[in-house]
Amino acid sequence: MERTQGPTERIDIFVTKVLMLNSKLTRPLGPFELIELLTINLHPKYRNGISLNDVTSVDALLCLGRDLEFKWKANSLYKPPKHASESIEEGGACFSSQVKKNSESPRDVTNNERGVGGNKPRHCFK
Repeated sequence: MERTQGPTERIDIFVTKVLMLNSKLTRPLGPFELIELLTINLHPKYRNGISLNDVTSVDALLCLGRDLEFKWKANSLYKPPKHASESIEEGGACFSSQVKKNSESPRDVTNNERGVGGNKPRHCFK
């Protein structure tokens, strides 16, 4: 069986398809041969991210693969923090464009008043 995992194919889809192909064989692979076949045919990004020594069953492979997919998803959603001069200033939270309604009254402060470069007004809450 030469079924390999596609570059964007999730681990559960790949494993399910291999299990279906295995069930159609006249002499299906045993559990150890099946695990070996699955791990050999994993996409390299999975093979590099999973400790193959931890794969003792098909369920363990699925669990490790899903954990890896979750990490990749979380990493793709990461956004670096804004520069301090754009988000938070000493003594209060600052918003550069909008002021929340139903909150304390903001005091317009320029960056120069706070010792930060530029003259763009900020709305600061204390």
